Parts: sequence; structure tokens; C-alpha cells
Amino acid sequence: YKGLKEWHTELVDGVMSEGIIRTPSGREFAFPHAERLHGGRISNQTAVVNYPVQSFATADIVPLSCIRALRKFKELELESKIILTVHDSIVVDCHPSEFNSVIKSLVWAMSEIEAEMIQRFDYKPLLPLDVEVNYGPNWLNNEELALDQMA
Repeated sequence: YKGLKEWHTELVDGVMSEGIIRTPSGREFAFPHAERLHGGRISNQTAVVNYPVQSFATADIVPLSCIRALRKFKELELESKIILTVHDSIVVDCHPSEFNSVIKSLVWAMSEIEAEMIQRFDYKPLLPLDVEVNYGPNWLNNEELALDQMA
């Protein structure tokens, strides 16, 4: 992605000068013992460049999407329930008669989240957030739903 190397350099430089990195929501990760290594890298560099992405997705974007989906479920008076999140996924116990409504609600909750991110975090995503939906009777036996074929 264009600009990724520059952003990684900013993160590394920030850790070397301040000892921390901060996500758009204000969460901070401390790296007080970071050291410059031979070749220009720093100790814990993988964590430095991954923590902001994984943390923001897992601890901010997914919970916001859950809140938005839950509100939509209530508005539509659905019986289906959000059960849990796993990394960047939302798991729903879906009532069979509500399948299409649940899918549309989840896709809306996740794909239309930009305005809420701007409002809450004063942050506009640089890339569109991709949404995928898998469904099935359990986590092992599921298949991907082609969202472009949804009515």
C-alpha cells in the first residue's frame, strides 16, 4: 500500500523519540526499552508496526460495529443475538427467518462506520474497510457469502 513504509517509519521514529505509540482512539502502547539495531530496525519492530493496526481493529472498530449492529437488530426487532467477537470477526446466533436482515445489518454496521470513527476519534480511515460474511451451523463448517449477490 502506498505510504505504508512511511507510516512504519513514523511509528518507529515515534517509539525511539517518545517510547510510545498512540492509536486514533488514544490507546497507548509503551516501548520504553526499544533500541536501534544494526541495519536500522529497532527491537520489537514487528510489535511496533502491528499493535496500532490490530488494536484499532480489534478493540475499537469491531466493538463499534457490534454496537451499531445491536442497535439495528433492536430497531428491526430481530431475535438473533451477537454472541462474541473473534479478532476482527463478529459471531451471531442467527434465527433462520432473519438471515437476510442479519447480513444486511452487519454489513451496514461494518461498512458504514466511517462517520462514527470521525465523530468519536476524529479519524478518517485512509483505506476502505472490507467486509466479508461467512455463515454455517458452526465455526468449522461455514462458507463465504457472496455479498454482491444479496438481494
